[in-house]
Amino acid sequence: MSDYIISSKVRPIQRNENTLLKKYLTFTESQMDHRTLWFLIPLILLPTAIMPVSIILMYGSSWYLAFVGLSIILFFSNVVINIAQLPTKVTISVFLFTVLIHILLPSLALILQ
Repeated sequence: MSDYIISSKVRPIQRNENTLLKKYLTFTESQMDHRTLWFLIPLILLPTAIMPVSIILMYGSSWYLAFVGLSIILFFSNVVINIAQLPTKVTISVFLFTVLIHILLPSLALILQ
């Protein structure tokens, strides 16, 4: 009979919790050095590329004027948030939310017509 030594130390399993949210938050925190770029992206991209296309797509909808008002409010909220120098977690999130609204609402309006 041989003697075996059984270790009483049990190592917990370490999970690599790299969820999509953690990756997003890590990315936004790493962009703090590029705050000026994230000020210029919404300032240039929203009124020149995103808003005109979505407003033209909403033209035939009965919600056209409400959408134009919402677009203006979202654009100026991006500008104010960037001028206030909030963390890039907030500025990038608000910008992506604005882009998402400008994609989803015209898409829904076109589908429901």
